[in-house]
Amino acid sequence: MFGKIMRIIRHKLYRKEIIASFWVGLVLNLLGSTMLDGGYIGSIIFIGTISFWIGSIGPLLRKTEIKSDRKYMGIGLAVMIGFSMILSPIILHLRYR
Repeated sequence: MFGKIMRIIRHKLYRKEIIASFWVGLVLNLLGSTMLDGGYIGSIIFIGTISFWIGSIGPLLRKTEIKSDRKYMGIGLAVMIGFSMILSPIILHLRYR
């Protein structure tokens, strides 16, 4: 497991973006988990982070560099957390209705 993670971090095309996204995701998840709101903010950030890394599988498996992939890897985490902030309350409201 650790070997696969190190292989992803040593990715030759998107190394800087992967490391930056990893640290930003880690810090945001730690800050979100310390909020005293019953885990509401933490769950929103966690869902956004997981959706970002699932969406990153495609660019990480490609052998060629694509400009839009570099942009996604750079700002995709913020976009996914933003979408999660909009969609999570709607889904939770419909779920407990």
